[in-house]
Amino acid sequence: MNLATSSDGTNHQGRRLSRYRRRQALERAGLQAERTRSATRRLARRLRKEHRRQSRALGVGVCHRTRTLPLTTSRELG
Repeated sequence: MNLATSSDGTNHQGRRLSRYRRRQALERAGLQAERTRSATRRLARRLRKEHRRQSRALGVGVCHRTRTLPLTTSRELG
């Protein structure tokens, strides 16, 4: 599966991303199998971390600063 293809025809398959997702899924499954209070807390912390990672990847919550122009009065405009 190709994740992206650049303008010069280079294919990017996203192997690192697939490996990361697989590793995270295995870790999550292991914690869910434990069924302890500690595992529940660690799952909650992991879930928050995954949400942060996804929101950064999608660009959600990115604060872009806009340039503020100086206010002009009607006298300055003529």
